[in-house]
Amino acid sequence: MAFKVLPIEKVKPPAHPARTVDDEDTFQELIASIQSLGIIVPLTVRRDGEEYEVVAGHRRYLAAQVLKLPTLPCYIRDVDETTMHILRLSENIIRQHLDPLDEAQYYNYLMEEQGMSQAGIAQMIHKDPSHVSRRLSLLDMSDKLKEAVRQGDVSPSVAVELARIPVERQDY
Repeated sequence: MAFKVLPIEKVKPPAHPARTVDDEDTFQELIASIQSLGIIVPLTVRRDGEEYEVVAGHRRYLAAQVLKLPTLPCYIRDVDETTMHILRLSENIIRQHLDPLDEAQYYNYLMEEQGMSQAGIAQMIHKDPSHVSRRLSLLDMSDKLKEAVRQGDVSPSVAVELARIPVERQDY
């Protein structure tokens, strides 16, 4: 792993970010922090032709773009697709709460597009396979219930139970 300060135009966002929803307040806090202190934790990137793809640090990358920073501190890692996804999930699950539906969508992407199994994903993130299965079940529930999970009104475990009730009777 090498460390290098890269021109921001040489860095591109991840093709499949783990996070699709972000709390605007915490994102603004990140922007303010970077504006006053700089980027404290370098991004992790991998080479992609003449450019670099963000492996970990997508929010820092977006904040740097908002601030029009000319360069980014980066660790450059030579990683394959599987390792990249392991790093991306680890960063998002450990560092900051990943929205349960984003987590489920990313697991679904790993299964459908990367050919991984639920057991393989569970091993990768050091969780029980039932955790992956429960998260994936969130994708099959009503939009109303998904929104309640996103808003934090219903926990993922309660949502899984409520999803067993026919949609027309899901009045929590």
